[in-house]
Amino acid sequence: MNSVSIIPKPNHLNLLDGSCKVPKNIKIITHVNFHSQAEILKNFLNSVLNCDIVIETQKDTQKETQKADVLCINIEKIDGSQATFSSSENKSHIEGNYVLQIEKERILILSRYEKGVFYAIQSLRQLFPPSLAKINIINKKEIPKENKKDMINFPCLKITDAPRFSWRGLMVDEGRWFLGKEAIKKVLDYMALLKLNKFHWHLTEDQGWRLEIEEFPKLTEIGSKRSGSPKSRHMYKISNDIPHQGYYSQEDVKEIISYAKERYIEIIPEIELPGHSQAALAAYPYLGCKEKQYDVSTRWGVHKDVYCLGNPKTINFLKEVLDEVVELFPSDFVHIGGDEVPKKRWKNCPKCQQEIKNLGLKDEQELQLYYTNYFIDYLHQKGKRSIVWNDEVVQGLDKNAVCQFWRGNIKHVHSFIEKGGKLIISPSNRYYLDISYHYTPLKQTYKYKPVPNKWEQDLEKNILGLEGEMWGEVITSLNKLEWNIFPRLLAIAESAWTHQKNKNYALFKKSVKKFLNVLKNLGINHAKKETYSPSWLKRMFLKLRKGYYD
Repeated sequence: MNSVSIIPKPNHLNLLDGSCKVPKNIKIITHVNFHSQAEILKNFLNSVLNCDIVIETQKDTQKETQKADVLCINIEKIDGSQATFSSSENKSHIEGNYVLQIEKERILILSRYEKGVFYAIQSLRQLFPPSLAKINIINKKEIPKENKKDMINFPCLKITDAPRFSWRGLMVDEGRWFLGKEAIKKVLDYMALLKLNKFHWHLTEDQGWRLEIEEFPKLTEIGSKRSGSPKSRHMYKISNDIPHQGYYSQEDVKEIISYAKERYIEIIPEIELPGHSQAALAAYPYLGCKEKQYDVSTRWGVHKDVYCLGNPKTINFLKEVLDEVVELFPSDFVHIGGDEVPKKRWKNCPKCQQEIKNLGLKDEQELQLYYTNYFIDYLHQKGKRSIVWNDEVVQGLDKNAVCQFWRGNIKHVHSFIEKGGKLIISPSNRYYLDISYHYTPLKQTYKYKPVPNKWEQDLEKNILGLEGEMWGEVITSLNKLEWNIFPRLLAIAESAWTHQKNKNYALFKKSVKKFLNVLKNLGINHAKKETYSPSWLKRMFLKLRKGYYD
């Protein structure tokens, strides 16, 4: 196992005697159901090897006679009973299971599902030398400049693998900084290699509305543009007066959704309500509690101007926005935010106070909970599950919702999942990727246990999985995003895929070293070891000298 570096670490890996050397010719023999995955594998091999590669499709791939000068890669379909996993592991998430077996003259991939074959290919990719790494293996068909096949000498092994959690995610916030279509596609390529499968897309904020809504064109005509940005994360109230803008048309979104689907990644949109909404208020001022002209915010932080929940026009606006979102995104989930909602405007708003009275509610907190559950039910009727941050509304949250834990003590959401509620875990002090490495070094991210030891074993079935959060205040470019997510995203990917008992930080560090060489060869930015793994003395010094996000 020590000689094999794959992230996330496979749950069962046995090294066998001997090695497999790539000959001049490769034949991919695939079950008819897996032809598209065979094409993906062929594209990858074409991009890194100077070999002749052919694909044969058969109903029974096991009858092929082996030829001495040809490496056969068999992709076979199996039923669930043919893949064995430890009885102590959660079998409810076995859909991504696969077997990858490398023999002296053959490579065998077994799975019941297309995505299982895809994940086996990702493991195989990481067995290649870093110098042959490619990120986009689906759309590009590159011919290598030189013949490097003699470098390939795989160890014989057998991997029997399946993910621990069904939700293995990354969130990217473009409300603060718009990165653009090509940057997001690259992020999806990174995710695919790490077997991450949920892309949480934060599209609306006080500082920008990034999604075209045809019924409300001013959301992008006005709400996607701001006159400046904060000079820094700490000087967040002082603008640099440099305009920033950008949004995605619905055709752009469809293109990105298709790109993600090819990589078995589901895109979950986030439409923040009722807070983090000043860009929408700038486009349509009637949505706010005060009769005034709002501006798209040029500072970070929590804003007191939020949607007016006492105005029926605001409720109808949000319903119509969600109607278009539901039609555009095929995901079963829609994130509706719910975090950091000041109540000051509602306290002084006659419409909100009258709504509290009409509904028989106690206070503004109950007003937020009422309308949170209202929109949860509205989306549920359209076949969608809502995701809500675990702020004040977690107590009393509709059980049809998914709670996303980000702050406080995780015990505060215990009662919610104990009653059958579902949970996504993304603690800010471990999985927030915008936070400085001297506050959250790689080891802390890796060592975090998503399921507390004191929790009953059967509660794990109510934890959908884990998600890293890339908030956008400091992410002005793809290069900066890469530096912040690598290598901590590797730790999150392994924690989401690999069962706790199979994790090993010492082995993980060795795998990280090889993976960073892959990133270097691909021209992908990443933090250096002295940054992501500082000594305790250096951490203390940096905490005194620098901030939480420096």
